[in-house]
Amino acid sequence: MQSLLRCCQLRSGTSTAPLQAVPWGMGSYGKLMSSLSEPPTGETPLARFVSIKDRYSSHLKPFFRFLEENQLELNLASVKAYFVYVNALPLAAGTKLVRRQAVKARLRSVLSSADFNQQARLDAMLRGLDHDSQTRAPAVVRTGVSEDRILGRNEFDRLVACTSRRTSLFLWFLYNTGCRVAEMCGARLDRLEDMGDTIRLRVTGKGNKERKVDIQKSLFDAIRATFGGGTYLFQTQGGKPCRPAYVSFEIIKAGRRILGRRISAHTMRHSFATLAIREGASIKAVSEYLGHSSTAITMDMYVHESLQKAQRVMRPFPPESPPNK
Repeated sequence: MQSLLRCCQLRSGTSTAPLQAVPWGMGSYGKLMSSLSEPPTGETPLARFVSIKDRYSSHLKPFFRFLEENQLELNLASVKAYFVYVNALPLAAGTKLVRRQAVKARLRSVLSSADFNQQARLDAMLRGLDHDSQTRAPAVVRTGVSEDRILGRNEFDRLVACTSRRTSLFLWFLYNTGCRVAEMCGARLDRLEDMGDTIRLRVTGKGNKERKVDIQKSLFDAIRATFGGGTYLFQTQGGKPCRPAYVSFEIIKAGRRILGRRISAHTMRHSFATLAIREGASIKAVSEYLGHSSTAITMDMYVHESLQKAQRVMRPFPPESPPNK
């Protein structure tokens, strides 16, 4: 199997650096993991592959462990072997897709090139992994969002009334916009438009797709007064965006403590979509606002639940009276 080194090289200035094999014999998995927080010296492709910090970092740990346990080098053959291994695991299809995407995204980042033809070959190679008979991406079976995966308005009011100010503002933003938590954390102050009573924000979602969401001016002012960021709407005191993992953890804690059940940041997105459709918003409008790639996704997830709700509130038809004699 031709290695990734032969397929692509990292371009750095006028020179190219080959993708080195993982030196498993010279260290341990724990040592490699520590390099995620302490980037190794030297700007080699392997160093970049390990040290880049992005939303996929935690999902790459199983890949590193797989390479070490099987004494494999970092090349196309080992990536294919890992995909076959992941596909066979007893995990949800969505989890498998995230683990696969983590590897592909990191490879694209490390092996990116200004050479159009070289970049096209890399993209074609990675896309091919999703269609090869051995490494084909698992199909995701979408199921409708059930009632226990959304928050009604009364539950939401209880939740925000009994949690911290910062967590309540996370909740208000997510519940009112339907944003993914990563989209919220990445919202920048230089990408907004004052519409008077509302503030329009441009957020970047999956696939680097950009869309616009609106929040009330009063909510925007409250967030600015609490977080006081100079670059990001939700910014830490260190000047960095709040981490999605931190926001999610705080919401999970609040749900267990206040509502006595498990909720997540994504519960707010499900709630926004479900309530919007119930109140008459068109499928197309909700789909575009959420950033879904097609209306079919929106219908599969939310319309089925709305129809079930409609059936429960139907006025019962009285049984037919016996005919008069």
